[in-house]
Amino acid sequence: MKKYDPVKAPKPEEWNELNDEQRLNLIKAYHKEAGIKNDNEGLHAGLHLIVESQIAMGDQIPIAREVRRLVFLEGANRHNVIHAVGEAFVRLKERAKAHPSIKPSPVSFFREVEALKGADLK
Repeated sequence: MKKYDPVKAPKPEEWNELNDEQRLNLIKAYHKEAGIKNDNEGLHAGLHLIVESQIAMGDQIPIAREVRRLVFLEGANRHNVIHAVGEAFVRLKERAKAHPSIKPSPVSFFREVEALKGADLK
C-alpha cells in the first residue's frame, strides 16, 4: 500500500501488512497532501489508524458492517464516517476518565456507532 485515502477503503490485507508507524505516515501524508490541517495531527492520525484497523478486522466486530451501512446504504462520506467513529471512541474514553467506577465497554461503543446516521455525515 503506497497511499491512503479515507474516502476509499484500503484493502484489509494491504492495511494489515503495514505496521502502525507505516499506517500513521500514510495517514499524515494524505492529510498534508489534501491540505487538511489539524490542531493535533498525531491524535487525528491515531484515530484514523484505530478506526481503519477496526474496519480491517472485518466482521469480527460490528465496525466494518456499520461503516458499510453508513457509506453504501445511507450515502455518507467515508472520511466523515471515520471521524464520527473516532469521535465515538474518544467519547467512550472521556466518559471512562470522568467516571472511573464505570468500565468502558466495547458494547457501548458499538451501540454508539450503530446510532450514527448517514444523513449527518455527508
